[in-house]
Amino acid sequence: TLGSMKTIRFTSAICHRKVLGMRQNKQIDMTQPLVIFDDECHEVFPSDEASPAKDEMALVFSRRGRQAGVVSVLSTQRPSKVPSPQDSSKHDFISQTSHAFLGKGLSWKGYRTVFQAFRIYDSNRTQPLRDLKDELEDGQFLYIDENMDRIDQIRIVEPLSPLTPHPEDDKN
Repeated sequence: TLGSMKTIRFTSAICHRKVLGMRQNKQIDMTQPLVIFDDECHEVFPSDEASPAKDEMALVFSRRGRQAGVVSVLSTQRPSKVPSPQDSSKHDFISQTSHAFLGKGLSWKGYRTVFQAFRIYDSNRTQPLRDLKDELEDGQFLYIDENMDRIDQIRIVEPLSPLTPHPEDDKN
């Protein structure tokens, strides 16, 4: 419900603020990277809706977050719904990422949103990227690194751990 999404977004904003503040004040161990994992981030940071978590996430991606040694992992099945250069938001979380794993089943719009955030994207030459996307089998991912500047550098990878379906996918 809308009320619960407001609560989730508010709670996420507070958690991001608190964790970054504690890290900056050295209240959390500074010798190891601190990882913030935002699953279903399109729900918490929607590109087309207000969310207090957006400003807090922007701080994690900013110099302030990097100096505090905070690493963020964004997970979504709808990358085109996360703030990116394609929308009119002041935020751009997709272009701030340094690595991406793209699985089978995203719409072309979702793939394109992530591809555009990396140097490998050429709007005049999308067919090689579409071909790579079409080669994916279940359980495989395209791995993209911020240092890649050619399509032939993209790798198809498989996870080391077994895949587990979402509860709603497991009807048996």
